[in-house]
Amino acid sequence: MLTQPPKQAAKAVICPISPKACELISKETIAQILGVDAAKMEAEDPMKMLHEMGKNKDKPYQGSAFALCTYKWEDQNKKIKEYIEQLGKEFEVPMYALVQMGNFAPRKDVAAFKQHYRNVSEAELNEALGKAGEQMEKGGKYSKEEIGTAKNMGKGLAEGRTVTYLDNLGEAAASIRSKAYGEQTEVVVYYKGNEFRVEVKMGGKTHAENMEYTLKIAEEVLKKCK
Repeated sequence: MLTQPPKQAAKAVICPISPKACELISKETIAQILGVDAAKMEAEDPMKMLHEMGKNKDKPYQGSAFALCTYKWEDQNKKIKEYIEQLGKEFEVPMYALVQMGNFAPRKDVAAFKQHYRNVSEAELNEALGKAGEQMEKGGKYSKEEIGTAKNMGKGLAEGRTVTYLDNLGEAAASIRSKAYGEQTEVVVYYKGNEFRVEVKMGGKTHAENMEYTLKIAEEVLKKCK
C-alpha cells in the first residue's frame, strides 16, 4: 500500500515576505493594541495599484520600501480638541487613530543602520543642503528664490528632527521625532538584514502614549520575522 509522504513543517515567515504588508498583522490585532473598536477600523495598502502593475505580483520577494499598510479608525461620536501646529489653531475633531506599518528595506548591518539614522551636525546639514541647492541650480528649472526657499524648508525640518536609539527591540531600533509631526511617533527597527518602520498617531494621546502603541506593534511585526 502506498503511503503519503509526511507533510513538511511550514517555514517560518520572514517579515518582508510580500508587498502585501496588511497580511502581516490583522486590523483586529492593531485595534486590540490601541483599545479601539475593530469594526470601525480599516486596513488598506496605499501601494495596491503599484503592486498590481508588477509582472511578478504573485511572487513573494525579499524587502520592499513600497510594502506598506495603513490602519485607520475614527469615532464621530467622541469629539476631542487638537491643536494643529501647522495652522496655529485648535480644532474639534473626531477621536481617531492612524497607524502605518511597513517600508521594509534591506540594510547591510547594525553599523549601516546607525550611520543612516543619526543626528547630524549643523556643518553636515549645511553641506547637504548646499549640494542639494547646487543640483537644483544645475537643472536650470528653479530660480534662486525657489532654491533658497527649498533650502530653508529643508533646514527647518531637519533642525526639528531628533533620533534616539531604543534598547531591546530587534537588533537595533531608532525613534525619530519631528516637531512638524507633533505627538506622532516614528520607529525604525533593524532585524536580520532588513528594517521596517512603524508610525502611530492616536488622537488625544501624548508622544509617550503613542510610543507605547508603536513598540507593541513593532513587537508584533518582529514575531513574524523569527
